[in-house]
Amino acid sequence: MTDRHKIAALIEHGVLAVNDGYRAKNRELASTGIPFARAGNVNNGFHFEDADYFPEPDLHKVGVKISQLNDVVFTSKGTVGRFAMVRENTPRFVYSPQLCFWRVLDPNRLDSRFLYYWMHGYDCREQFDRVKGQTDMADYVSLRDQRNMSITLPPIDHQRLIGRVLISLDERIELNRETNRTLEATAQAIFKSWFVDFDPVVAKSEGRRPFGMNAKTAAFFSNLFEETVVGTLPCGWTVTTLPQLGEVNRGRSRHRPRHAPHLYGGPYPFIQTGDIKASGGRITSYNQSYSEAGLAQSRLWPAGTMCITIAATIAETGVLTFPACFPDSVVGFIPDTTKCDVYVVEYTFRQLKRQIQHEASGSVQDNINMATIDQTRFPFPPKPLQDAFLKVFRPINDRIVANCHEIQELARLRDWLLPRLLSGELRGKTAEKMLAEVT
Repeated sequence: MTDRHKIAALIEHGVLAVNDGYRAKNRELASTGIPFARAGNVNNGFHFEDADYFPEPDLHKVGVKISQLNDVVFTSKGTVGRFAMVRENTPRFVYSPQLCFWRVLDPNRLDSRFLYYWMHGYDCREQFDRVKGQTDMADYVSLRDQRNMSITLPPIDHQRLIGRVLISLDERIELNRETNRTLEATAQAIFKSWFVDFDPVVAKSEGRRPFGMNAKTAAFFSNLFEETVVGTLPCGWTVTTLPQLGEVNRGRSRHRPRHAPHLYGGPYPFIQTGDIKASGGRITSYNQSYSEAGLAQSRLWPAGTMCITIAATIAETGVLTFPACFPDSVVGFIPDTTKCDVYVVEYTFRQLKRQIQHEASGSVQDNINMATIDQTRFPFPPKPLQDAFLKVFRPINDRIVANCHEIQELARLRDWLLPRLLSGELRGKTAEKMLAEVT
């Protein structure tokens, strides 16, 4: 049996607390302490790498507006509707006003995991969407709006079963993401050692064998340095530009879906700047697609194309793992494979990110033009050395891409189960059995 409840009634009866964050003044923030979480720190979990900090001696000021285990968190201003849940491994943080949190006070009436997944469902989103655009300013869901919402609650045992089924999928997704972070850190460390710090060349120049490297691989490295226009480089390296290594061109589309809906919704992947920024260097998914009419006004770039963002979000890079279109805010690079490998170029451009971003700083809206990309000079290793790196890199990269595809499949299964579990169409024990068979 399920019952419909007003959120305000659940608050009144001590089942749930709903609140927003602490309105900190800039002078209250610091470079140390605990993270001060804003909307940008919530995206498929919590990410505090670029967060400001709130001093621990001042925590008495924030009251209850500090994270607790099992808080259900969502972005309530600007980008409305990104969700996260405070887990055991989530660092303690202070909420900003851009975030709201729903805190279960009576777990015998309401299960936190069920609440988290209910927020991802149609019932919650429909209520959010109804109120978020009520002002002329950015989208916003106020505390009053939240407390006026309603939720359908099945019996607590069924709530817990739904939460258990769905969280098991999310935990597998997070395990794959954590594995990929470790693999990516390994790949970046090797690239930096070989192609940025030149550790093997330094070792050979000092008469030492490069650490952890067999003689065959070590033979690809010079033991001498020389001065170039971009600084000291190992002998045999070149100073080059992107057009010298392959084809460079901008994407073609300028139309947005609401202005030209006939261009969208077809079979051709359409990559946006957000897809590139979130890709981790490997574009394995997309959120928008083109129709035949859209393709006629664009171009289908092949798998293995490197994408570089040049507007709003500058110098984010990623390599297509499937053919796709992209807009004119993105530059595409198709490598000449006799000269380079696309991933060596992509990792090189990660090192150039700050330099390219500096070119864009100071404008009203940060952007750069094709000339910036075309004329940026950078050091580049000889092809045999690239091939030696790829022997180490490719198995790592293949594993990362496979994990990305598994994440997508698990997410699709979770998203298929979610509405059916919440509506009661699919019972929890049936879903558990299905899940065991699939996994």
